Amino acid sequence: MHIRQLSSIRPGRWLVLLLVLGAMPVGRAQPPEDTSNAATWYRRAYERLDRIGLTPDQWTLLVEYEQVGGTPSTEVRDILQRTQPALADLQRAANQSYCDFGLDYSRGVNMEMPHLRGVRNLLRVAAADAAARIADGDGAGAATQTSSLLRMVNHVSDDRVLMSSIISGSVFNMTDGLIDSGYDAGAFSDAESAALLASMRSFDENDPFGAVDAMVGEQFMSIQTIQHAVAGGDEAAFDQFAEIYGLDEVQRAELAALSPEQLQAGLDAHSKLIDQYVAAFADGDHEAAIAEVKRLDQARADGEYGLIATILRADFASTYGFLDRVRGMLHSRIDELEKIVGGDVNASDLANAAVWYRRGIERINALDDAWKRAIAQVDPSRPMDEETIEALEVGAADAEVAAAEFVDGSKIRRCDFSRGRDEREVFVPLYADGMRDAFRLLVLESLRQEARGDAASATRLLAAEFRMTAHLADDHLIVSSLVARDGGLLAAHHGESIVERDPLVLDNFAEISAAVRRVGVGDAFGFVGSAARAREVIRDRLLNWVPGKERAAVGARFDAWLANVEVDGLLYLLGMQDVVDYGFGPHEPFNTRGAARLREYLLEETIQLATIDAPVFADRVKQRQPEAFEFPVTVHLARASEKAATARRDLWDATRWARELKPIVESAREPER
Repeated sequence: MHIRQLSSIRPGRWLVLLLVLGAMPVGRAQPPEDTSNAATWYRRAYERLDRIGLTPDQWTLLVEYEQVGGTPSTEVRDILQRTQPALADLQRAANQSYCDFGLDYSRGVNMEMPHLRGVRNLLRVAAADAAARIADGDGAGAATQTSSLLRMVNHVSDDRVLMSSIISGSVFNMTDGLIDSGYDAGAFSDAESAALLASMRSFDENDPFGAVDAMVGEQFMSIQTIQHAVAGGDEAAFDQFAEIYGLDEVQRAELAALSPEQLQAGLDAHSKLIDQYVAAFADGDHEAAIAEVKRLDQARADGEYGLIATILRADFASTYGFLDRVRGMLHSRIDELEKIVGGDVNASDLANAAVWYRRGIERINALDDAWKRAIAQVDPSRPMDEETIEALEVGAADAEVAAAEFVDGSKIRRCDFSRGRDEREVFVPLYADGMRDAFRLLVLESLRQEARGDAASATRLLAAEFRMTAHLADDHLIVSSLVARDGGLLAAHHGESIVERDPLVLDNFAEISAAVRRVGVGDAFGFVGSAARAREVIRDRLLNWVPGKERAAVGARFDAWLANVEVDGLLYLLGMQDVVDYGFGPHEPFNTRGAARLREYLLEETIQLATIDAPVFADRVKQRQPEAFEFPVTVHLARASEKAATARRDLWDATRWARELKPIVESAREPER
C-alpha cells in the first residue's frame, strides 16, 4: 500500500485501519542496530511477536478485549503472558530519546512504511495488557504500559509523514480512553498520575503529533514523485503515478503535455500552497487556522494553484480538524493530571461506580442456579425460610462477593454508564437487565443476613439499593429509568418490611436516610432527563437522512413533533431505529439478550411490530413528515408513560416510612434528663 492511498483515508478511520491492516511490506530500509534508537527496540519487539505466531482468532480476541475491557478471559491472559517479552522490548523502546525507522523519503509516494505492521501489533498487545492490568487493580503496571504507548505515539509522529501524524493522533485518542478507564476503576493513584503526566509532557505543546514537520515532508515527497514520474521520462512510473492518484484521461494528457518550465512553475505553485498549509497548521489561533485550511482546500480544488496542486489532492481540513481536536484532548488531560499531582484533585474522586456495577453483573451471571432462581422470585415482604437458606448456602460466598461489588460501587459518588457503552445501547443498554437483577440480589442477600441475625449487614444492603437507584436514574436512558423505578420501589418496600420486622434498623437509620435522599424527587428515577436524551438521539439520527442545507429547518420541525411524543412513543421510536440498525431494513435488535430478558418493558409483540413499522416510518421521515406516522396501541403496554407521570408521587409514597421514622429515631437518641 502506497502513502498516497493511505493518505486518502479519513482521519477518524485511522485507528480502525491500524487494527485491521494486513501484512504491510516489511521494507528493506532498516535502521542500523543502534540500541539508543527506539526503532531498534520496536523492531525487536514486533519480531518477537512474529515468532510467537498468534493466530488471527487470537489477535481478534485481543482487539475485542481491549475494546470491551472488564475481567480478561483465560485465553486473553494466556496470550498476554506469552507476549510479555515483546512488551518488555516495547518499554525499552519507549524509554529512548529518539526514533528513526530509516524511511526512504526519496521514493516519494512509493515509500514503504516498514514499521506499520509491527506498530499495529504492538499497539494491540500493549492496549490489551494495560486494560487487563486495570481490571486486576494493577495501577502501576497499567500506568507503565500506558506511558509506553504514549511515548510510542510520540516516536511514530517523528516520521515526518502526515499519515504517521494522523495515526499518532488516533492512537493517542485510544490511549486517552485507557487512562479514563484507569481512573474509572480507581487504579491510578498520585504516583501513577505523575508517571502519566511525565509521558504527556514529552509531546510538543503546539504540534504534539508532528503535523507541521509532516507537511514539509509531504512537500518534499510530492516534488520527488512528480519529478520522477513526469520529468524522468519513465512511462511505467508515470502510469503508476496516474493510477495512485486516480487521474482521468484529461488529467493524464494535461500532465504529460507540460513543458519543463510549466512543470517547474506547477511545482513552485504547489510548494507555495504547502507553505501556506504549514503556516496555518502552526497558527496558534485554532479557529482562524481551520478557516484558513478550508479556504486553501477550496482554492486548490478550484485550480487556483495549478494542475499539480489539484492532482496532489488531500483533505487537509479534515486532517487539521482531527489533529486539533486530539491536541485539545492532550492539553485537557495534562491540565487534569497537573491538578491531581498538585493535590487540587483527588484521583479517587474520578472513580466510576459503573465499573464496580459491571463487575457485579459478571458475578451475578456466574452464580449457581439456586441463587438465580431465588433472585428471580425474591419477595422482600417475607422473611427467608430455612429451606431457602439451606438451598442458598452452597453458593453463598459467591453471592456475597457479588453483592459487595454493588455495595462498594454505590458508595462512589460518580457513576457514568456511558463509559464503554455502545451508541446503539440507547434503546437497550447491555447492563439494564443486570442492574435489575442487582436490586433483587441485594434484597435477597439482605433477607439472608437478617435471617442470620445480622441486622446491621441487612440494612447496609438496603442503603446500597437506594444509592444504586440514584446512580441508575442519572443514566438518562428510558430503560434505565424504568429499571431504576422498579429497583427503587423494591428498595422502599424492602425498607418498610425491615422496619416492621426489626427495630434494630434504628442503628443504621442515618445511612439509610441519606441514601433515600440521594434518590431525590425532583426528577424521580430520571424520567425527565431520559426523555430529553431520547428526543435528542432520535432527532440526530433522523437528521442523518436530511441534506445539510435543510437540517436547520427540518430539525426545528422534528423538535416540535418530538416534544409531543410521550415516553412510550419515544421508546418505540428508539426500538424501530435499533431494530433496523439505522438502516430501516429487516434487522434484529442490537442487544438481543438484553431485550429478551427485559420483557416487562420490551414486550415481544412490540419489538416484532417495530420491525414491521420501521420501513413505514422511514418513508414518513424521507417525506419530512414523521408526524404523519401513527403509533400502534401496543406501545403503551409497558406503561412507560404512565410510570413516568406518576414517578414523583410513587417515590414519595413508597418512602413515607423513612420520613415518619426519622422523628422516632431522633427522639430515641435524645439523652435522658
